[in-house]
Amino acid sequence: MKILQFHEKASFFGGGEAYFFDLCRALIRKGINIVCMHVSNSHYLETVNLGLKAYFIPACFGLRRGARTATRVIDIIKKENPDIVHFHGIYYKVSPLIVRIVNHIKPTIITIHEILNFCFKNSKLLPSNEICPFFAGWHCFHRCNLSERSKINYLKLLIFHYWKQFEYKRLDKIIVPSRYIYEELLRNKFPCHKLELLPHYLPICHQWTRSENNTFNDNDEKIILYIGRLTRGKGILVFLKALSLITDLPWKAIIIGDGEEMTQIKYYLSKKNLARRVLLIGQLLRKNLQNYYKKSTVVVMPSLFPETFGFVGLEAMYFKRPVVAFNAGGISEWLIHEKNGFLIERGNIRMLAYYIRLLLENKEICQRFGKEGYRIVRERFSRERHIEKLLNIYEDVLNARQKTGHKERHFFGWK
Repeated sequence: MKILQFHEKASFFGGGEAYFFDLCRALIRKGINIVCMHVSNSHYLETVNLGLKAYFIPACFGLRRGARTATRVIDIIKKENPDIVHFHGIYYKVSPLIVRIVNHIKPTIITIHEILNFCFKNSKLLPSNEICPFFAGWHCFHRCNLSERSKINYLKLLIFHYWKQFEYKRLDKIIVPSRYIYEELLRNKFPCHKLELLPHYLPICHQWTRSENNTFNDNDEKIILYIGRLTRGKGILVFLKALSLITDLPWKAIIIGDGEEMTQIKYYLSKKNLARRVLLIGQLLRKNLQNYYKKSTVVVMPSLFPETFGFVGLEAMYFKRPVVAFNAGGISEWLIHEKNGFLIERGNIRMLAYYIRLLLENKEICQRFGKEGYRIVRERFSRERHIEKLLNIYEDVLNARQKTGHKERHFFGWK
């Protein structure tokens, strides 16, 4: 079997990208022939570094750019002749026209890694800061005050959104990594029979030491670890406010990531006299995260917008660290309250501070949660089980397309 794996990015920044490359290597070990396709970017060289065969196309978000790029994509598919094309992160730089063309030529699957793509604001948050429970549509412009844009931009955005969703709905299979995403797609009128719930597994970096050696930190120093983008949606400012409530304890916080709130973060740390206790590391490659996980006492995930899955949590559990997180999106599918960490009310700063304090003061609880988290990762989120289910999906899609035949797939719509 030959699979063309298509992801906009060709880097290891982000859990979705790490999953993509680990998946490619795992499928190769199973005897599957893998070819990759990415959007051109000179900074993204991971595909080449891993020795994967890859093609690059120019960014083609709109209709005109998509039409100009279509010939290149068709030529690649004809040359490689894959059995299946598997889309991953194609939300921002790949035109729906490309999706339509590929689906017309070959059996096509998509894995939804980011639910924010189904929101005009890319946040899934209402103006009240609550998680949006509605499907994306024309009403969003009034509910979220998007109607302030010009009428032309309003119309373009609406048309493009419906076109994009229409093309995704036409694909042979839509894989979702969490129950939250599954329900969100149903809310957006995706056909139930095409949705396949397949939770992500933890893509273990080969530079990391064996997980059995990840014993708990016996040092007296208490380290609170945050890994993620520094944005309001990720809850970084909420995290800092929680830290300001536990200054009576001896601790240090390490923040790994970069983003638009860096200036605001530095201002807040200076204002609250926390600059000496909070270390801003910046963005790191996954292979360099191991030492920080091992040093940590607790890992905090204060996301305000709904997480698709939350790879940082699985990484923390792999290193036997307890997790404190807000109940947002797919986090509740791997974080069990008082089993491997604490799952708390979204946005509750005092509760966040309380549970961080509880873990800093109770080493036995940290060790118990860490062991349970490690067990959950090994039993529920294993690579082998995931690959086995994915290969079954590939076979089902191939068999279904062979029964219907390509001739029944008309380029301008359904039969």
